[in-house]
Amino acid sequence: RAAGRDLGRALERALRGLRPQYREILLLRFVEELSYEEIAEVLGSPLGTVKIHLFRARRDLARALAGLGWDPEDLGGGGREGRTAGSRRYRTRDCRSPECRFRRSG
Repeated sequence: RAAGRDLGRALERALRGLRPQYREILLLRFVEELSYEEIAEVLGSPLGTVKIHLFRARRDLARALAGLGWDPEDLGGGGREGRTAGSRRYRTRDCRSPECRFRRSG
């Protein structure tokens, strides 16, 4: 439970550090659970712009979380135990799928 609270705080901090349009698009996708098409309609943006902004937002969020000591493998069931900032093996391609590895499950 403590690891979950730590992750929640790290996620809030990482989100605050994102560009406003990236933060907004992530919230629309993962909090409001809108489709790409719905996001494009809400924002009045072309679908391609939504897709690239989501990709870049996920990438920047993943980098921000990594900078706070979180690794994609950490999110599967643990906290930062045994991890140091220099030991990460993060690759941006991990977040190219529609279901980014940093997305909460369930």
